Amino acid sequence: MELSINLLKNYIDIPWDVKELQEKLIMSGTGVEKVYKPWEGMEKLKVGKIIEIIPHPNADNLVVCTVDVGKKVTLVTSDKSLQNGDFVIVAPEGTILKNGVEVKESEIRGIRSEGMLCSLEELGLEEKSTNVFRFSKEDFEKLKVGENVYKSLGLDDIVFELEITPNRPDCLSHIGIAREIRALSNSHLKKIDTEVPEDRLLNKDIRDFIEIKIEDPDACPRYTAAYIEGVKIGPSPLWLRRHLAAVGIRPINNVVDITNFVMLEMGHPIHAFDYDDIKSKKIVVRKSKKGEKILLLDGKEYELDGSELLITDGEEPLAMAGIMGGELSGIKENTENVLIEVAYFDPPTIRKAAKKHRISTDSSYRFERGVDPNDAEIVIKRVVSLIVKLAGGKVAKGIYDTYPKRINPKEVILRKQRVDSILGTPVEKGQIVKILQGLGFEVKESSDKSTLKVVVPTYRPDVEREIDLIEEIGRINGYSSIPSALPGFTLEHGGRNGYQRFRLNIVNFLNSLGYNETINFSMINPDYLKRWEFDETFPESSRVYIENPISKEISLMRPSLIFGLMDTLSYNFTRQNRDIKLFEIGHVFEKNESSETKVREIEKLAFISSGRDEKDNYFYKSNVNFYTFKGDFESLLQQLNLIDKIEFKAFELPGFHPSRCAKVFCNDVEIGFVGQVLPEVAERFDVKSDVFAAEVNIQRLFEFYEEIPVYKNIPVYPYIRRDVSLLIPKDFESQKIMKFIRNFANDLIEKVDVIDYYIGKGIPEGYFSATFSIYFRSKEKTLTDDEVNEIFEEILDDIQKHFGVKVRT
Repeated sequence: MELSINLLKNYIDIPWDVKELQEKLIMSGTGVEKVYKPWEGMEKLKVGKIIEIIPHPNADNLVVCTVDVGKKVTLVTSDKSLQNGDFVIVAPEGTILKNGVEVKESEIRGIRSEGMLCSLEELGLEEKSTNVFRFSKEDFEKLKVGENVYKSLGLDDIVFELEITPNRPDCLSHIGIAREIRALSNSHLKKIDTEVPEDRLLNKDIRDFIEIKIEDPDACPRYTAAYIEGVKIGPSPLWLRRHLAAVGIRPINNVVDITNFVMLEMGHPIHAFDYDDIKSKKIVVRKSKKGEKILLLDGKEYELDGSELLITDGEEPLAMAGIMGGELSGIKENTENVLIEVAYFDPPTIRKAAKKHRISTDSSYRFERGVDPNDAEIVIKRVVSLIVKLAGGKVAKGIYDTYPKRINPKEVILRKQRVDSILGTPVEKGQIVKILQGLGFEVKESSDKSTLKVVVPTYRPDVEREIDLIEEIGRINGYSSIPSALPGFTLEHGGRNGYQRFRLNIVNFLNSLGYNETINFSMINPDYLKRWEFDETFPESSRVYIENPISKEISLMRPSLIFGLMDTLSYNFTRQNRDIKLFEIGHVFEKNESSETKVREIEKLAFISSGRDEKDNYFYKSNVNFYTFKGDFESLLQQLNLIDKIEFKAFELPGFHPSRCAKVFCNDVEIGFVGQVLPEVAERFDVKSDVFAAEVNIQRLFEFYEEIPVYKNIPVYPYIRRDVSLLIPKDFESQKIMKFIRNFANDLIEKVDVIDYYIGKGIPEGYFSATFSIYFRSKEKTLTDDEVNEIFEEILDDIQKHFGVKVRT
C-alpha cells in the first residue's frame, strides 16, 4: 500500500520527522519497503503571470509568451488559448517532469525558450491534457508571482510504500495507519467531516428511489446505499487529484475520484452507479448463473460459472461484487443521478472470483482481506458529503441499510499476569489500557481487578484471543523495551538419532555415485498423473488435494517423488544438460481416515538418471542402462548392509517399460520399485532420452537396517567356484534360481552370482543362457574337489527337477 504523508496529516498530527516515523512503523510491525517523493525534480516550479503573447515569427502553430516569474522570461508554446493575465505554472531549466523529461532552455524555430509552460499531464495530475494549466480566478488572490508551486500545491509530498501482512486489512487505509500512530504517540485523531447542508437534502427518502434485496446473506452480510440527484460530472479539484496521483491512482472525474479518495482514507471500497441505468430501480445481490456474462469497466466480457457474487437490477448484472463495476452502469460524462454503494462482502467469495478471472483491483485487494462491516454508515456519509461539495446535487434522506447477518465485535478477557509472563517484563495496567484504546479497542474493568474485558473492533479480524492482544501490547510498547536475557537451557548430549544417520548415509553415498540432491515442491500438477498413466496407481480416493490452491499447477499433494524429479530432469534436459543424476528424500501424501489429520505422510527416497553413466570419464562413454542403474540401487543397498535381504520381482507398472521394471522387497516386505520410463512418457516431459527411475520407502527400509553390522571373520580357507550355464525360458526370472541355490540346505554355499547372459547361435528360440557362479567355502577346512562336486551335482539335479530347466552343454 502507498501511504501519502501529506494526506496522513489530515487525520493526525505526526510528532516525528519522516525518518523517525519510518522507524516507528517498522518497529511496531508495519514494513516500510520504500520511501520516495512522487514529484521529485519539480522543486523549482513557479507561479507565472502572462504579460504578453505574440505570434511566433517562424511558426504559425506557436506563440511566444513573456511571463513574469519574479523576472521576465520568454517561453514558446503551442497553446493559443492563453491570454494576458493568466496565471500559469512555469518549469525552469533543470526541472524533471513526471514523464522523466528534463526541461532545458532551447531554441525553437529561432526563438529562445527559457523553460516550459506546464499542463497537468506533465505534473502527473491528469492522464491527457490539451492545454497549458491555468489557475482559476478563485486562486488568483492566493497566488503570488514567482511563488514556489512545489510547496503551495502540496507537491512536496513523501510516500511510504508499505508492506501490509494479509492479517492486517485495517492498515490498508490512511486512518488505519493514523490509529497506529495514535497508539505509538498518544496523539489524537482528527474528526472527518461527514456533514451535508440542510439545503442539499431532498424531501424524499432513499426508499422512494431504490429497493435492495440480498439473496445470499452469507456472501453479502451488509449492503448500504445513498442517492444523490443533479450532480455535475467534471474534473476534480487539484487537491483531490494530487492526493490520488501521489499514491498512483489515476484521476478520472469528481465522483469516481471521491470514491477512490474515501477508500484511501478509510480502507473501505465504494462503488458509484449511474442511477438512470438501473432500469428496475432495484438492487438485487445474488450469485451468478452458470454461463451468464458481464462486461466490466476494463472493457472485457467475462463468462461466469455460478460462484461469483453479482450486483444486479434484478435481471441484468451491474457489477461483479467487490471486484469491478460494469461498463454499462458506471459513471459517465452525462451522469446526473448517482447511487452510492458501500457493502461488506465475504472475503473467500471475493478471493475465489478474483483469482478465477485473474482480476486484481484496489477493491478486491481489500475485500479479499476483510474490510470493516460496521463502518459502512460513516463511509457512505463521507462520500455523500464530498460529492455534494465537489459535484453538487441533492441527497435523499437517510441511508438504505440492509444488514441481514450482523457481525458483532468480539469480547476477549485479558489477564495482566499473562501479559507480563508472555512479554517477560511487567507492563503497567494503565499503559496496557492506553495502548489498546489507542488502537481503537474498548477496554472495560472486570470484577476481578487483575483482568480486563476488551471489546475488539470489527476492523481487526486478526484479533481473536488473549495472545493476540498481548502481541498488540508488545509491539506498541516496543519489543526493544523488553530486557535482554539469555535463554535457560540444560546441557545434554546432542547428535543425530539412528534414523537421521541412516538418511545421511544414503545422501552421502548417492553423492559419491554422482547423484545430486534436489528439493522439489510438495505440491504438484494433477495432470502429471495422466502423463504417467498413473490414474490407477494413485486412485482418486487416495489423493490429497489442497482446498484453496494458488493455482492448478500446485493443487495436489504429491503421491510420489518421481513427478518432481522428472520435472527437474525435464527442466535441465531442455536447457541442454543431458547427463543427469538426481535424487530426493521427502514426504509423499495419501488419504488415511484413521489418522487425526486424515492424511498419512511417508518419507521416501527417489532417484532418476539419464544420459551418460560417467560423463567425465573419457575412456567409458556408455549411457546409463537398466542394469547400471539397478547396479547403483544395489550398491546403495550394499552400503546399507541390506543387499542379502533384498529381492527384485518383475512387475508391470504403468508408465514404465514392461520388461524393465521390478518391485523391490526386503525380507518379503514391499519397499519400492525400479524401472525404465517408457519413451512416450519421457517425451511428454520433453525428454528424448532413456530415463531410469526408482523409489523406495526408507521408513520401512529402516526397519531392517542394522547400523552396526554383525562382525564376520576374514575367511581362513580358500573357496572353490563352480560355474553352470542353464537354458532358461525368456519369461522366467533367473533370480528364482539364485534364491533356490542360496537356500539350498548346505552351509558350504557362500555366494551365488550371475556372470553371463547370452542369446544367439546355439540357443533355442524363446530361451536364453544364464551362467551362474557358485562359491563353496568351509569355515573348518580346505574343501576337496570331490566334496564340492558331490554337492554341485546334487544342486544341478534339484534345479532341473524343480524348475524344468536344462544344463547347457
